[in-house]
Amino acid sequence: MRKTLLAILALAVAGIAIAAFLLWSYYSPTGICSSFCDTVLESPYAVLFGIPIGLIGLAGFVILLALAAYGFITNDGKVLKPLFALSTISLIFVAYLVYVEFVKLHQICYFCTAAHFLGLAIWGFLLFELNKTKKSAETGI
Repeated sequence: MRKTLLAILALAVAGIAIAAFLLWSYYSPTGICSSFCDTVLESPYAVLFGIPIGLIGLAGFVILLALAAYGFITNDGKVLKPLFALSTISLIFVAYLVYVEFVKLHQICYFCTAAHFLGLAIWGFLLFELNKTKKSAETGI
């Protein structure tokens, strides 16, 4: 479990860096990403209920980092289920964002895609760990 949490910590830190860059890019007066990213970041879909998507991603990765750090420090496996729930919700949101990029905007932001893959990797690590924990509980090992 600790290796999984350590991996999630590393992935969340990378996600925080990317989301912070995207948030900074959103507020930058001149485009600093590629033209593809700028098209996505300058679209009406870059904001949800008045909140920039980069800020939502940043908050999500910070919460994942905090939960994973708590579980790692305390060696508490109970944190895995809330982490998995949060990462599942984030993947549903990511599916919407990917839909917007492909169908509505016909543009892909490479930095957004990197953040999406980090979220998917976190979800995958948690799914693997929860299945491993479940099998151990069933077999008594």
